[in-house]
Amino acid sequence: VSLGPFYENNGGTTTANVLGTAFDGDDTSSISDTLTILNVAPIITSLTATEIPNPGPGGCIISFSATAFDPGIFDILVFDWDLDNDGQYDDYTGVPTPNTLYGLGVHTVNVQVSDGDGGFGFASYTFECVPEPTTWVVIALSGGAMALATRLRRRKSA
Repeated sequence: VSLGPFYENNGGTTTANVLGTAFDGDDTSSISDTLTILNVAPIITSLTATEIPNPGPGGCIISFSATAFDPGIFDILVFDWDLDNDGQYDDYTGVPTPNTLYGLGVHTVNVQVSDGDGGFGFASYTFECVPEPTTWVVIALSGGAMALATRLRRRKSA
């Protein structure tokens, strides 16, 4: 006879002694065992980015959000962010992140979700900030040699 596995529902990996007794009418048999109750790490179920309209050239402003699930009934999940991809989850704690300005190029943002019982879930989001394409529009005004040129900026669709 074996028991388990069992998973924590209120406080991390623990052990418990279990004693079982069986009666068949004539005899009594007992078995005892030590159970290890395991912590299950949080599972990140989504990681999304929202781009904020940026009137300035040369970058993009983005905020991030994540959701996670943990079977520990009483676990409180904490979301820690590495917004600059330096390997340290010290840039922000919480959901969603504040609006963050990124320069042109490819960037990776990481999130770590902890359950307070030693379990961690990880996810990454990679994106590219590209320069906005420029279109020149020339409008000829009536009355002769005068012309007006203007630049229109249009965000490239992802």
